[in-house]
Amino acid sequence: MSQPKSDNAMRMTGWIFIALWLFHGLFSYLFFGTKGLAYADTDSPSGISYVQDLHSSGSNDSITIEVGVVFAIAAIGWGILRIKRAFRLIDLAVHGLLLSLQTLLVATIEIGSIVDTLVLDKNHVLMLWVISYSALSVFLAAASWEIWKQTSEMKRMRGNN
Repeated sequence: MSQPKSDNAMRMTGWIFIALWLFHGLFSYLFFGTKGLAYADTDSPSGISYVQDLHSSGSNDSITIEVGVVFAIAAIGWGILRIKRAFRLIDLAVHGLLLSLQTLLVATIEIGSIVDTLVLDKNHVLMLWVISYSALSVFLAAASWEIWKQTSEMKRMRGNN
């Protein structure tokens, strides 16, 4: 008996999440090699300064993005352990938790600015990181919708029997 079409699609969802987390982790890692988060500074001749040059609690703001490497490793590890199975609610919860932790950390940025780093510093690595982060968020929402549809359909089918 062949697998239902929805199971094959949900198995493919796991592979897509692994690929997205791989890119997210790569861009998080590459961010280590940049000057880090920037902020507008009218005292600086260039108009911008970097948080790593500060001697305050804001000097570690870049770690909120760089820790994406750890979240990516965890997500990819989870994905590899579960790759033979169709993507289910537990997978959604794990990926959602990891992405939520990344969001929480980014929300704690004290001095640096993602926008200033993108606009003033023209940091292409951070731009790609934001794109991978957004893609993960959108794909997580799409997977949530698909799982909700499948669950609703299964309940409806059980109700008809």
